[in-house]
Amino acid sequence: MTPENVYEVIQELVNFLLRYAVTLAAISALSMALIEAAKAIGSIRSRFHKKSILKWIEESQLSNQGDVYAQLIQLTTGEIVEHNEMNNSIGSLPWNISASNSIFTIELKEMMGQIQSAADVALSYPYKYKEFYHFLAKDVSEDMKEKWTGYSKSPPTSTSVDPNEAKDQADTYTNLHQYIQRRLDAFQLTTSYRWQRLNQFSSWLIGFLLLFGTLLYTAQTNPQYKVFSKVNELNEIRWGLFSIFLFISLIGGIMAPTAKDLVVGLKKIRKDV
Repeated sequence: MTPENVYEVIQELVNFLLRYAVTLAAISALSMALIEAAKAIGSIRSRFHKKSILKWIEESQLSNQGDVYAQLIQLTTGEIVEHNEMNNSIGSLPWNISASNSIFTIELKEMMGQIQSAADVALSYPYKYKEFYHFLAKDVSEDMKEKWTGYSKSPPTSTSVDPNEAKDQADTYTNLHQYIQRRLDAFQLTTSYRWQRLNQFSSWLIGFLLLFGTLLYTAQTNPQYKVFSKVNELNEIRWGLFSIFLFISLIGGIMAPTAKDLVVGLKKIRKDV
């Protein structure tokens, strides 16, 4: 085999793969467009954020979860809501979002910035926002939480007056602040991961359905590859061909999100060789 033969084989392989990669890239682009449209029309991100917050609060197993939610909304949006507000859903129309739900409409990073500010306020005034404060510091010892609640009601002790108490105040605040910060970080990381996986799964599913539907439609126009046909007035399904289309669509749906990068790589190879 000569180098020219190898070159021709590589060119044929690249061209063969490129045709399928371009198809998958088109399906991926269409899938993402449909997903973004669904997000906008159905307020999916807002619903996901609210559901995540509610799950986070419910996992605390506190008895006053409604008050925790109400104080969170008050500190992030300025809206005064009843404790049963957490049972209300996001509005059915994307342009009909209540002020109390506005915190859920923004990006996760921005939402967490607002919640961080709310947490700082609750930590500064734990006696005023007791339920939210205890939720944020739920795994901290009751002695430490109560100690800081007492300290927060008075101005900080000067080191010149009582250095030991001043140090204890500073240490208590620092420990609580660091714990709450880590708790918020853990929630953000978990929520971000779940949102990314939801988007990825949605992309796979829609890509699979689009490719499967395209294959079935195209096959029906060719008698040789018809999956559904009538024999003696009875509907017949060619299960072998149906299974092949199903398998191809499944693999294609999974590969579709990376097809764009594959197309770029294959075009570069074709240009270089």
